[in-house]
Amino acid sequence: EKALALLMYLACTRQFHSRELLAEFLWEGRTQAQALTNLRKVIGQLQAEVAPYVAVTRHALAVHPDADHWLDVAVFEAELAAAEHTMSGNGDVPADHLQAAVDLYQGDFLEGVYVDSHAFHDWSLLERERLRFRVTGALHLLIEHYMGAGSFDAAQQHIFHLLRLDPLRESAHRQAIRLYMHLGQRENAVR
Repeated sequence: EKALALLMYLACTRQFHSRELLAEFLWEGRTQAQALTNLRKVIGQLQAEVAPYVAVTRHALAVHPDADHWLDVAVFEAELAAAEHTMSGNGDVPADHLQAAVDLYQGDFLEGVYVDSHAFHDWSLLERERLRFRVTGALHLLIEHYMGAGSFDAAQQHIFHLLRLDPLRESAHRQAIRLYMHLGQRENAVR
């Protein structure tokens, strides 16, 4: 699990990290010598399994910048960046980029991954919250876009998705009420 955690951290941060920092990050509470020994073992595992993807120097590690790989988080971020760029340019809602980002979000970041490191846990929790915030914002924009375009089925699908992610989000409930009123479903709106 530590090898997987290390690979995920390197892939998501997309930068070199010192061996000392990584050893402390994954083996907090151990002596530096023990943590570095553990890290060397994990580096050996990674080199045996995914050597072309990991750049290892004497002092640092990273995901190899030239390695041909696909990372859902990176593509998610790129789609949202493209959407933000389009919106800042002409004000239109770039539904295609937002939809691509929403489609990539299949659940919370590193859901089900557990490593006995408070630092890794804290980092993954912050990333989970940050990505969840980004996808809920994208969903909100898509809902408004589809409501304005009269695509009520698409709007309803995204409202339900948003409410599954954040059942206490008041703005999503207001959007659902507006949608039901628009569809003439007063009883559903009241419920």
